[in-house]
Amino acid sequence: MISKMGRYKLLSSLFSGKLETFAANKTPCSIIYNDEDNRQKHAMGLIVDLFERDNKEFVKLDNGVEIALGSIVNVDGISAVNFDNYC
Repeated sequence: MISKMGRYKLLSSLFSGKLETFAANKTPCSIIYNDEDNRQKHAMGLIVDLFERDNKEFVKLDNGVEIALGSIVNVDGISAVNFDNYC
């Protein structure tokens, strides 16, 4: 089950909704994101949780990788910046 803790809003309701859909449908996804050193990384897997820690929201994959939503560049080739225009 996807948890949403606290009052912190997701970056975009449509973007977070799509992530929740990936999780609910157990759809594998490809996520490109920037790590703490601003290096671009790639992760693939099933989204098993959306959660908040230290006032930041994260997505957790089935392989244990946790990615801050604010660091996501794109999901399955769809830019996080332009995601609302896609939906």
